[in-house]
Amino acid sequence: WRRRGEATGPRAGIRCTRRDGLTCDHPRATCHGQYIPRPPDSPVRLPFLRAISPRSHALPPIRTHTHKHTQIHLPRSSTPVVLPHRWSSTALPPSSAQLRSGEVGRMPSVSRAVCVQRPTTSGGGRSREAARSVAAPRARQAKSKAVTHPARGRHCSPPNAVAAPMPATKKRVFHFGKGKSEGNKAMKDLLGGKGANLAEMASIGLSVPPGFTVSTEACEQYQAAGRALPPGLWEETLEGLRWVEEYMGARLGDPARPLLLSVRSGAAVSMPGMMDTVLNLGLNDEVAAGLAAKSGDRFAYDSYRRFLDMFGNVVMDIPHALFEEKLEAMKAAKGVDNDTDLTANDLRELVGQYKNVYVEAKGEQFPSDPKRQLQLAVLAVFDSWDSPRANKYRSINQITGLRGTAVNVQCMVFGNMGNTSGTGVLFTRNPSTGEKKLYGEFLVNAQV
Repeated sequence: WRRRGEATGPRAGIRCTRRDGLTCDHPRATCHGQYIPRPPDSPVRLPFLRAISPRSHALPPIRTHTHKHTQIHLPRSSTPVVLPHRWSSTALPPSSAQLRSGEVGRMPSVSRAVCVQRPTTSGGGRSREAARSVAAPRARQAKSKAVTHPARGRHCSPPNAVAAPMPATKKRVFHFGKGKSEGNKAMKDLLGGKGANLAEMASIGLSVPPGFTVSTEACEQYQAAGRALPPGLWEETLEGLRWVEEYMGARLGDPARPLLLSVRSGAAVSMPGMMDTVLNLGLNDEVAAGLAAKSGDRFAYDSYRRFLDMFGNVVMDIPHALFEEKLEAMKAAKGVDNDTDLTANDLRELVGQYKNVYVEAKGEQFPSDPKRQLQLAVLAVFDSWDSPRANKYRSINQITGLRGTAVNVQCMVFGNMGNTSGTGVLFTRNPSTGEKKLYGEFLVNAQV
C-alpha cells in the first residue's frame, strides 16, 4: 500500500490508501492502531490495547500473522474488515466467573483487536535501536514453523513480539485406554508428564483406567484470554467424556450406571502438591443412592463427603478447615478417633453438614449437575497453574518456559472400599538418592 496526503502540522496525520481503496488515519511516523479502516465512511475509533467489552479492561497478547492485511468479520456484520499492519481479532469467550454464576449463553458476542507496532524513524524507516531490538526475535522467528496466510494461501512466520495460545482449531483433548491412545511419552510438552505417561502405558497394553487429557495449550489459551473458557473446548471435552462412557458402559450422572471421575493436574515438569485434584466427581444425592445400592452405604457416603470437601475447597475456594471442623466434631460426638470408625449413618449425616457449609460459604446450593461439576473442576485445575503457591514453587526451582498444566480426567479407582484397598505412590528408584530399589508409601482404606 502507498501513502497519500500532506502533513499540516507537527502532529498531523497522514491518510494511507491501499490497493483495495480502504483508508485509515494515523500519525506521520507509525500507525498507533487508533482506527479500524472501513469502506469510505468515517473510520471507527478503537483505543489501543482496549477490549470492546465491559468484561475486560485490557487484552493479553494473542497470536497473529505478520502479513500486512487481515480480513475479519466484526459481530453483527457480514462485511469483512481489512486491518492494517499486524492486527488480530477474536471472539471473547465467557469468563470462569460467568461459568460459575450460570451466565453462559447470555453474554453478547464481542470482538477484540490488537495492533503490534514496530518502531520507525520519522521518515518511515527503522531506526538502529529498533533494528537491534527486533534482531534477536527475528532470529528465533526464522526457526518457527510456517503458517498459511488465511487470505492469500502464502506462508508466513508467527509474530516475533507475542507469545500466545495456539489456534482453537488444533486438537486439545486426547483420550487413552483400550490398549491404545492418542498420545505418547514424547508429548510431555503438550500432555504434561502425567498425561504423556498415561498415554504411553495405555498404548503398550498396561491396565490403565481410561480417560482423557486436556492439553497444556488449552490452559495457555485459557490464561491468555483472561481466564475464560476457550471457544470449542467444552465441546471437545464432552466428546472425550462420551468416549470414556462408551468404554466403561456407564454414564456420568446416571444412578443406575454411575461413572465417577478424578480430575488431576499434570504439567510437563513435576510440581508435587502445588496444584489441585478433585476425586469422586459426578456424585449427587441420586447418584450416591444408586452407588450405595451397588457397593454399600458406607463406601458411597464416604466418597460423597470426600467429594463435597474437595470440590468446595479446590473449585469454590471454601476453606478446608470448615469441612474438617465438622468431621472432627462428628468423631468427637461418636467417641471415635479415626474416620474409618464412622458408620454409614454417621457419614450420611456428615454429607448434610458439608452441604450446609457450602450454602453458608457460597450463598447457593451445591451444583448437582455432574457435567457442570466437571466443567468447573477443569477450570479450577487451570486456575491452580497460576496460584501463588505454584508461582512460588516455579520461581524457587527456576522452572520457566512452560505453557501451563494439562488436565487429566480419568475413571476413579477407589482406595476407600475397605481394608483390602488403599492408595499410594511407588518409584522404581529412590527419588532423593537415585538408588536402584523400590521406594514408596501408601495408606489403607483412604483416598489422596
